[in-house]
Amino acid sequence: MPSLAARLAAAVMLLMGQVRRVSRTPEPSPWIPTPQLVDQYGYVVEEYHVTTEDGYVLTLHRMPPRALSQQKEEEESPMSFWRLLVPWDDAQTKGSANVSHPPVMVQHGLMGSSADWTLPGPMRGLPYILVDEGYDVWLGNTRGNIYSRNHTTLHPVRDKQKFWNFSWHEMGVYDLPTCIEHILRVTGQKRLFYIGYSQGTTAFFVMGSERPDMCPKVRAMLAMAPVAFMSHVRSPLIRMAARFDGMLTAVVNQLGMHELVPHSEFLEGLGATICRSKAVYKDVCTNLLFLMAGYSSKHLNSTLLPLIMGHTPAGAAMKQLMHYGQEINSGRFRKFDYGQRNPEVYGCPSPPDYVLSRVEVPVALFHSRNDWLAATQRISVSVLKLAPASDGTWRIGTCICIEGWAVELPGSLPTALHDRSLVVTGSGPGGSPQAGTKFKEEDMALSDSDVMKLYEHLPMRIGMFPIEDPEFTHLDFMWALQSRELVYDRLLRVLQRY
Repeated sequence: MPSLAARLAAAVMLLMGQVRRVSRTPEPSPWIPTPQLVDQYGYVVEEYHVTTEDGYVLTLHRMPPRALSQQKEEEESPMSFWRLLVPWDDAQTKGSANVSHPPVMVQHGLMGSSADWTLPGPMRGLPYILVDEGYDVWLGNTRGNIYSRNHTTLHPVRDKQKFWNFSWHEMGVYDLPTCIEHILRVTGQKRLFYIGYSQGTTAFFVMGSERPDMCPKVRAMLAMAPVAFMSHVRSPLIRMAARFDGMLTAVVNQLGMHELVPHSEFLEGLGATICRSKAVYKDVCTNLLFLMAGYSSKHLNSTLLPLIMGHTPAGAAMKQLMHYGQEINSGRFRKFDYGQRNPEVYGCPSPPDYVLSRVEVPVALFHSRNDWLAATQRISVSVLKLAPASDGTWRIGTCICIEGWAVELPGSLPTALHDRSLVVTGSGPGGSPQAGTKFKEEDMALSDSDVMKLYEHLPMRIGMFPIEDPEFTHLDFMWALQSRELVYDRLLRVLQRY
């Protein structure tokens, strides 16, 4: 047992180094990293580094449950000065430390980082809400983002061709298993909850298919804006990646542009300048930011824009975007298409499909109608025939096969749904209706959405949870003013069931 002199010296050193948290609602800076951003709100944050099997060094940010956070604050308080001098019964504080707090891993989306979840602050940001409810929160950072740009042998600039040669496939095969194993080892738990968003869901479904041994270690998976099948995606950026798939491959190979929108001081400064709440060009900034995932001025917390632009984009590989583009072209959820190299890589001419029946984890899907990336419904724009109705107008038949008719949606899908009608903008053979003829919604042929297709392939389904507001977008899952009421409260109820 340490001597009284040693105890006194340690107590004096602790007292001199005591740091008191004062501000609980600071004015955030666009450039604050995740640990400082969390700490300034009075929450404890810890940083861990793990190395994957293929050498990537990833960063995990942990937000311990309140009981452990309070214990840490007590240890840093003046009371700890006297605890070093006077014998203390550990049983007085043992209760809160031994309470089981379920670990939850929360995974970001494409071009994101752990910071994305923390930007809204307490009462609005998902990790703060989870911590307040007693969960042990771990925020992941996939390879290539600003917090995980290290490798045991490769450099992201000098060895860029090799370093950036990954997609979300490698994230599911290497990153997620490595992080999950580390979390369970540190917490002493046998299983954890997984909350994924967008690409964070894609990587999880890859893991379940390619690493089914990890499934028993996950109590339940809650997917927000789930992305797997992508036939009906409306994102201009992802659609462009699909349309110019061959060109993107040439750009990556010939020009060496292996990194997608690198995080830079220029982008940080640009975002901080033009995204101020009263800036003239705020709408321009918003459109650029939401080009990939959609936009809703109704839900967006515009005061967060400088902070969002300071952390986004956080870095990604071009191959991630290219892989998503391939999903649109193929209509399948499958591995990366290397073209003529497929036989060499896979032993077959086409990439193998991911086997979703192996994902033996209870899964809940949270989705929204106005999501440009996780499509929830589709109106067929091609029909076999047009049949005359009793009132003399032409009605769309129920078959959705193509046979010569040209029918297009007027504008975006939500607009068509709100208008409850289709307008024929082309004509087919044999006395088809004139351009401009309208058809009612009950005459439209509906097909399965991407989200529904995913849901039907999963073996252990908790349920589908649609967001009630029809204007809720892909990014609103993280940054909407009403995200807690529309999403997180329901998410918490699902967690409590498992």
